Amino acid sequence: MSRLSRLNGQSVTALRADVDNRITTGGQVTRKVLNESWAAMSSQYPDVQVTVGGDQAEQERVKPSMARNFLLSLFAVYALLALVFSSYSQPLVIMAIIPFGLTGAVLGHVMLGLDLTLLSLFGLIGLSGVVINDSLLLMEFINRFREEGQEIEQAVLKATLQRFRAIVLTSLTTFLGVTPIILETSVQAKFLKPTAVSLGIGILFATIILLFLLPALAVLQLKLKARLSNDKSAPTSE
Repeated sequence: MSRLSRLNGQSVTALRADVDNRITTGGQVTRKVLNESWAAMSSQYPDVQVTVGGDQAEQERVKPSMARNFLLSLFAVYALLALVFSSYSQPLVIMAIIPFGLTGAVLGHVMLGLDLTLLSLFGLIGLSGVVINDSLLLMEFINRFREEGQEIEQAVLKATLQRFRAIVLTSLTTFLGVTPIILETSVQAKFLKPTAVSLGIGILFATIILLFLLPALAVLQLKLKARLSNDKSAPTSE
């Protein structure tokens, strides 16, 4: 307890503390205080209100705008991909892997006992860019082989085999590059660890899904496109 002051005419007491991140996190301490300690005391002090300040309050304030800007950036990416591929459906196939990367990043935080922070969101944004890049190149090779006259399944299989090594190496080098930060236990590294976990573990999870899911989605998209083209070109009987 540092001092007793007033805010908007009301008495305010500010409680500040440093957290040993080797044992717990600030978010865990805050939840424990609000859900357990204060929950047991609130009935005794009905006129007292508790609000969270500091870094956590700032993160909660910024998160909505970050999420909104992230969605806007995804829409811009979709529009750009639709323009490049001259297709409305192929960008959806490319971007379908992003949610799985985000899932892997969240699982990484859970496994390591980390809270999702503002720096975690920075890592998620970088992760989305890497995932889109890998998916984009794979789809580009699929379209290239289709233009050469190859069947859908053959084009997808050949493109996946050709891009397999490059995609895996990109993901592994990204993961290994941030691994020292993930394994570091010093106080100096604690701020960057959420970003490293989001990017490193998220890209590993997304790569596994990408190599199986994107070829399947590409086959479905190309077959549906071919079927629609055949239906439009088929002569109608009078």
